[in-house]
Amino acid sequence: MRTAVALALLAACERTAPRAVDAGEDGGAVVVVPGRRIGPLQVGMDRRALSRQGLPITLYDGGAHRLRAGPYELRFNPQGRVERVSLPMDRAPDGVRLDGTVLPQSADVDRVVSLAPGCTPAVPLDGVATWRCAGGGLLVQVARDTLVLSVAQPLDARP
Repeated sequence: MRTAVALALLAACERTAPRAVDAGEDGGAVVVVPGRRIGPLQVGMDRRALSRQGLPITLYDGGAHRLRAGPYELRFNPQGRVERVSLPMDRAPDGVRLDGTVLPQSADVDRVVSLAPGCTPAVPLDGVATWRCAGGGLLVQVARDTLVLSVAQPLDARP
């Protein structure tokens, strides 16, 4: 009887334990899919779907429309859905996988822009030089000396 109760408790704890950085399909590197997702977090997901990921969530930079979920930074639209998922590369110890290539944590902006599909020259966005790649579905920035990759709905798919 005690063994059955202990196993049930262990199973319940395993289901609710917080997850670390999603290794995606690459055994360590966080998978980036322009216009769709970074790791387990998807453009368009709601707060309920986010909470199911089990990542620690904190507010940052001005309130409920911006959250941190584990190593990721999220921006929500007025309807409460994720409009942008960002990952500072210094929070991806095993790097990222982009378009079939693993980029190490130490990758520089030139390497990312040369690999990402269809990057435009840098333009200011949120006060930071930003390269828009994959039709705007991937944003590449250097903010406070840190390379940041963000996914958002591609520009041609936005209402």
